[in-house]
Amino acid sequence: MDRDALVQRNERRMADCRARMEAAAYDLGYYAYRSLDIPMGRKFCDAIRDKLMLLEGASRDSAGMESFCREYGRDSETLASIDRELADEEALEKETSLRLGTALYEQGTFGILDRKAFAGIYQDIEREKALAEGGDGRLVSKIASSLGKRKRIRDDEARFSAYADIAMAGNADISGTPAALLAQLRDITARASSLRIERDRLKEGLASRRAEYLRITKGGLEKQKDAVRKRDDEARDSIVSYGTFLYEKGASWVGEDTPEEVLALLERMLAIQNQQDSIAEERHRIAKAAKADDVQAMIDMEEDKIAMLLKEKERIEAEISSISANIARLRGRLENLGGEQL
Repeated sequence: MDRDALVQRNERRMADCRARMEAAAYDLGYYAYRSLDIPMGRKFCDAIRDKLMLLEGASRDSAGMESFCREYGRDSETLASIDRELADEEALEKETSLRLGTALYEQGTFGILDRKAFAGIYQDIEREKALAEGGDGRLVSKIASSLGKRKRIRDDEARFSAYADIAMAGNADISGTPAALLAQLRDITARASSLRIERDRLKEGLASRRAEYLRITKGGLEKQKDAVRKRDDEARDSIVSYGTFLYEKGASWVGEDTPEEVLALLERMLAIQNQQDSIAEERHRIAKAAKADDVQAMIDMEEDKIAMLLKEKERIEAEISSISANIARLRGRLENLGGEQL
């Protein structure tokens, strides 16, 4: 395995040891905080208590916000469901009202209805008879009669609903189909009224909470969750610090009455510490070997420089020898010329 791979493996093993040591320190610190009465390290316990109280408060606020949003969402869904149900009831209410008005009108044509209570129906019946029978046969009269009928057709729904309203508002005796339709209409109207009351209550409640809902959903809840995570990290760090302190000072407080659970945690931490020491030694050896390789590389570089200089020296010496030989030849020629100078 090459050195880089060894270094990476060593770092992974050391990181794993640190994580397991932190977990064991947390377990020891939390157990000691909850279940042991150790005179030393009181400041650690005080810090843990304070951090846990802050964490509890932050968690409570976060849970409250989440509960608020869930309730708001449920009410919104309930309101939508009520709106749909109310629309169905109102459609059925309108249909039943028209059927009741139609049935009352039909009974009126037979004179069955109470004339005082349903005087309006009888007046309409009389007007329709007059229109049907009236006119002198002239074209204008016929046109007027035809236009009147068309208008009454357009107004049928309004008239029949008005008849139903009379029946709903009064106590006149009716029988047969109108009586059954009236009972149905009253049931439908009661359900619709109940739904409107519940709808209005939900609308009012949602409106009063909308600003708070928007504040929470547009960053408020995330900020609170961040606060919870921060408080949790702080509390965990305090517990880990206490556990580490107890491990390092174990000789000062461990005795015959120390619970087996605590002894097992200390043994676990000691085993992890031994692994860390072994890994640290391996890291030292790797680093030492790396430094030796670096020095050897520097030596090799310097030796390469010497070899290059020696080659350069040989070249220079050969060049010097060549130049010296040339000088000697020139001196010989000078001697042959007798050394005369102009």
